[in-house]
Amino acid sequence: MPGDQAPNLADYADGSVSTLGGKGLRLWEMIRNGFPIPPAATVLSAVYDEHVARSDDVKQLIRKVLDAPVVVQDKVGSDAAMEADLAKLREMIIAQPLADACVEDLKAFIATLPKGSSIAVRSSGTLEDKIASSYAGQYDTFLHNRTLDEVMISIKECWASCWQSHVLQYRHLLKELKEDPSMAVVIQLQVDSHVSGVLFTCNPLNSNSNEMTVESAWGQGEGVVSGTVSPDRFVLSRFPADDSEEAFVLNKAIAPKQVKIILARGDVKGVEEVKTTEEECNGSSLSTAALRNLVVAGEKIMLHYGHPQDIEFAFDAAGELFVLQARAITKTILDAGKGGAEKKERLVFAPPGDGNWKLDSTHFASPLTRYIQPLIVAGIAGGFNESMDVTGMVLNMFTASVNNFLFTQAAHEKDPAKVKDRFAAADSWWADRRYDAVCEEWERVKEETVRQHVALQSTDLATLSDADLIAHLGRCSEWQGRMHHQHHKYTASSLLPVGDYLVKVSAWTGASMMEMLSLLEGASPVSRGLLAEEQVARLRAAFRDDKEAAALLRSSTPAGEVIDTLRKKPGAVGELIQQFITNNGYRLIHGYDVSAPVLLEQPELLAKGILVALDEDQAVDSEKIQARIAAIRAKVPDDEKEHFDRLLDIARKMYRLREERGLYSDIWAAGISRYALLEAGRRAQARGLLDCAKKVVDASLAEVEALLLGPAENAVTKEELERRAHFRTHYSASDCPAFLGPESPPPDAAKMAQLPPALQRSMAAMGAVQRGIFARVDSAKNENEIAGAGASAGVYEGTARIILDPDDFSKLRKGDVLVTFSTSAAFNVVLPLVGAVVTDFGGILSHAAIVAREYGIPSVVSCQTAVSRIEDGALVRVD
Repeated sequence: MPGDQAPNLADYADGSVSTLGGKGLRLWEMIRNGFPIPPAATVLSAVYDEHVARSDDVKQLIRKVLDAPVVVQDKVGSDAAMEADLAKLREMIIAQPLADACVEDLKAFIATLPKGSSIAVRSSGTLEDKIASSYAGQYDTFLHNRTLDEVMISIKECWASCWQSHVLQYRHLLKELKEDPSMAVVIQLQVDSHVSGVLFTCNPLNSNSNEMTVESAWGQGEGVVSGTVSPDRFVLSRFPADDSEEAFVLNKAIAPKQVKIILARGDVKGVEEVKTTEEECNGSSLSTAALRNLVVAGEKIMLHYGHPQDIEFAFDAAGELFVLQARAITKTILDAGKGGAEKKERLVFAPPGDGNWKLDSTHFASPLTRYIQPLIVAGIAGGFNESMDVTGMVLNMFTASVNNFLFTQAAHEKDPAKVKDRFAAADSWWADRRYDAVCEEWERVKEETVRQHVALQSTDLATLSDADLIAHLGRCSEWQGRMHHQHHKYTASSLLPVGDYLVKVSAWTGASMMEMLSLLEGASPVSRGLLAEEQVARLRAAFRDDKEAAALLRSSTPAGEVIDTLRKKPGAVGELIQQFITNNGYRLIHGYDVSAPVLLEQPELLAKGILVALDEDQAVDSEKIQARIAAIRAKVPDDEKEHFDRLLDIARKMYRLREERGLYSDIWAAGISRYALLEAGRRAQARGLLDCAKKVVDASLAEVEALLLGPAENAVTKEELERRAHFRTHYSASDCPAFLGPESPPPDAAKMAQLPPALQRSMAAMGAVQRGIFARVDSAKNENEIAGAGASAGVYEGTARIILDPDDFSKLRKGDVLVTFSTSAAFNVVLPLVGAVVTDFGGILSHAAIVAREYGIPSVVSCQTAVSRIEDGALVRVD
């Protein structure tokens, strides 16, 4: 049947790597997804299989090569007899004629191309273009074919390239030598390139996933590959701070290009070398507009495959972009920048003081920036200790930064006067229901906090002088410090009622912590998305009435343009979108540090957050929750059932504070600080003091001031900021010990029994929630299993997405399994999309666990090794 042996990929129905090979499958997928691919057909791998099977001599020689002892002994290419056999095998494959049906398919495809076209013939092995093994450069490619005869010869030469000693060596290293090789061959229109080059969607030099790199030159790509032409080089930002060229093009090096390689004219096969004009020689081969087109195309291809890509491209004389091929950037290349193949310096940790210190990997799984360190060290300890004063706990917290990681220590209060005051506070906390007053206070504080946030973020930074900008940044820093304090001021207040409920109900019923916490589902509305139910209802109504706005939101228009258009629309849609941005746009989308972007910097996520609000059902299943409550309540002794009802009511009332503290306090304040920092960074970059504006987040406040105002000797260097950024992005809490200093002795049961009853109650409650938040579980030994703490019930299978930084959010698709170190309330914009949550750190009262229960999705936390052991894109089962 026509098309059975060399189908046009635009018409082919069911592609697979076994039929089309790695390269052919990728082209087929990209053509089907509307990417700008030149017309292509593929000689199916079955045609190769039949070609070699036709000759007994060929089959026998293949078996002889694969079974040779020198191959088994890792000596491929080192034996003259082996080389002779391989050469003979290649000759036999080339000498044998193609099947008639294949020739007819080739004729039909070539007839669809413009007359006189050059045709590229590319090998497409069935083992190539995988994440761990791309086979890049192993097989042969033949360009500039003009006639059917030339195409047929090139096809057989591609097949023959399977049998080269370097290919066998590569396959042996990958433990694929004994697999029967097969090969499809891509037949593709060769673009008459005005400019060509390669795009890496992740910077291969430093594995920075915020950056893409481009190498380009005039004419055909052979000029760059052969070394005849030195290419222009560009480093581009995937998420520029603004639309300016400076924010987008982070670095460029324009090389002198004295010649270019072009397709030979007339009936001549091949290419010719010609001199460039003076303008071409010294000018950039790609305009900023062309670079933006490349990044858009690269982003789409990378998102489609879920991995960084190495993309060959060409622009024709009319400026039309063509993608020639795309393959995964081999995993080992990226590991060299992410700490896999790279040998990291082993960090030395010493206790910052007497006693035992615990690593806070739940809130900060990565090193702290210099900007946030003094704020977080003071804010957490100060806020926590104030919460101890309010609730009457006789604990104090101390915090310290060791190698830029946060460590904490809890120690008993020893001042007799303060101990007495706290005993009284503990009695009042329970007897006078002080938690009710705290809940009312929080509502007032929250309202005032939002007002202050909005006032600060409304400052027009571009109009400020350098001195005024630094003064504003000082106000942001002071405010952020207060917000870290505020967040932790309400720690004990939000946790004690929940812990008290857990302790009592566990004693009455023997229920697991996960079962008990499932009764709190629906008590933390902010965990179910960034909009309240009434706001969602208004937003849905507005988009239902404005069909144009609804169509724009779901269109392929760039997200930044969509958001900008919607916020400026008159009427309800514009008003609600602007309100959404005001209340959420400046919040960090990952963690609590200024190194993470705010939602406004990633309009794709902002648009996704709005779509989630419109499309996802955020209603709580009240009947299901009531059924759970009834099941647990039935196990409670009859004389304690009313007590159970009160405890559950109080726990549900206070539960939401755990999430709201961060979203309304430091997550928002840190985002406002980041925005001011980036403005300072842009100014420093414009003066040549920084290579990239975003590197300013690794400077301290004093260093930022010195960058803009001097003195110069106090200014941090570009090299030092680069070193800090490299450290921050290459090390994680996994590189740290969980504890420093001597092990703390267990609590003295006799002394605990002498404490006032109210304080004993509080200590028991705090112990329960601390275990729930910070518990660590030893990982399973089975290589196919990872153990952790069950945080939300259920079983789910889905595609794992490793989320290590905010750039990774773009990979998430509905139903994916989120795998990360830990989450914060900032993750709420994307969590409605996922089917399950897996974290390395945190316990069953951590943020990830709370949100998973709110959405009723399975979650396993405190896995310790999930990020390092699970491959991005792997199918995983969460139980």
